[in-house]
Amino acid sequence: VIGFYQSLDDIKNSPESRVASQVIPGDLKFRDVNGDNIIDDQDRVPIGYADLPRNVFGFEPSVGWKRFNLSALFQGANKVSANVQFDGNGRNQYYIQMIDRWTPETAATAKWPVIRPSSTGSNPSYVTNSFLLQNSSYIKLRNVEFSYTLPTTLMKKIRIESIRLYANAQNIATWTKFVGLDPENAISTAVNGDQGFFNNAVFSYPVTKVFNFGASIQF
Repeated sequence: VIGFYQSLDDIKNSPESRVASQVIPGDLKFRDVNGDNIIDDQDRVPIGYADLPRNVFGFEPSVGWKRFNLSALFQGANKVSANVQFDGNGRNQYYIQMIDRWTPETAATAKWPVIRPSSTGSNPSYVTNSFLLQNSSYIKLRNVEFSYTLPTTLMKKIRIESIRLYANAQNIATWTKFVGLDPENAISTAVNGDQGFFNNAVFSYPVTKVFNFGASIQF
């Protein structure tokens, strides 16, 4: 993908697109890889990575001071791609970038292709391409916990061995360049048994954040 078609003149002066039935201003513009002045299957080239990460990693730091303790679990994956392709079969995913879609007024700053009326036929912007097939590498803060253990002198007075107060949270933050709802849920299509590779973003659902507060008491 090299940008958006900006006008009818731009379409006229660009290589003929055979990706869909009709190209309109605001559609994604593809590079004529083989230089034959036609955009078709002959211009397909490898892009991105597979939808299974090459590397998965994690680390679990923990620090304590006196009776306080703080621990966390980070996990991530890299060298993996996922598709943010919009699906129109009753399973649509919408993205915040669509607010900044192409219009004649926003042509210079658009972040998403034009929203097309159904009368224009199939959408060339929603075939798998380097705009939609994105880097879905990520780092997630899976879990973080802060705890405090009450002094033993106090515990002896009430005949309890120990009381530990804690607060923890899960799925607190995700760092990624992927624009979909969740980079992890949008990969591993083949393993999950979906219809085909790079199609799982259609079924993505935001990860739920969980917060817990409690006490651990030993008698």
